Amino acid sequence: MENVFYDQDDLNIEMDIFVVEECMGKSFQDASVQTEIQCAVEYNSNQTQTASTYFMCIYNFEHDNDAVHFYTGLESFQKVQLVFNSLGESIKDMKYIYRKPPPYMTLLNQFFLCLIYLCQKKTHFELSRMFNVTLRDVRNNITVTWIKVMSLQWREINIWASKELVQFYAPTDFYKKFPLTRVIIDGTEIPINKPALPLAQQATFSQYKNKNTVKPVIGMTPGGLVSFITPTYGGSASDRQIIDRSNLASKCDLEIL
Repeated sequence: MENVFYDQDDLNIEMDIFVVEECMGKSFQDASVQTEIQCAVEYNSNQTQTASTYFMCIYNFEHDNDAVHFYTGLESFQKVQLVFNSLGESIKDMKYIYRKPPPYMTLLNQFFLCLIYLCQKKTHFELSRMFNVTLRDVRNNITVTWIKVMSLQWREINIWASKELVQFYAPTDFYKKFPLTRVIIDGTEIPINKPALPLAQQATFSQYKNKNTVKPVIGMTPGGLVSFITPTYGGSASDRQIIDRSNLASKCDLEIL
């Protein structure tokens, strides 16, 4: 029997194609997923004559919920798809700040990269190596574009929970002691680079953190659901000032006030 030896790069390519083709054999309700799978197959097919470099792909973790949860903070591959689809059809036509990423960086894979960036706090350099894209693509293009798109799309969602919903999901012991509580608020400060303008330095300097920061106030229901987020202000603003400008009181029932 004749021994046949394969180049390691060829084996990697064949494995990539096999994984993607297995995905294609399944029934997807979302047509955009089929389009992205086809893009990945076409890319792998074009690479069969050249050296292949391994890169991260969300489809590699379709049946590995532990890995998905570790990288993204979401419980499963299906949950990642659900959150991705909540961005709507407009993401197919979004305009990148720099240029379109390589073909193998499908929309879902770009979203996956951005989730890893936000959840794991990976550096731009590390992400560029993980996904086989340039440092400039990660730093100046993919992360910036997607964070802007997510902000614009998701800010339209009304996250304020009704009184009935808050009371239903409140911990029993907490509800017995504080039955009228709608939201628990606290300010959080995010460090920023020191601005060049003196007025901006003064507005963003936090006496508490002893550095320049931006500051939003975030509210949660007693059950742990984030239900209120203010715009960000300079670190010099107090929690009371931010709350007064947010009209939070108008969201609460009069009996609570």
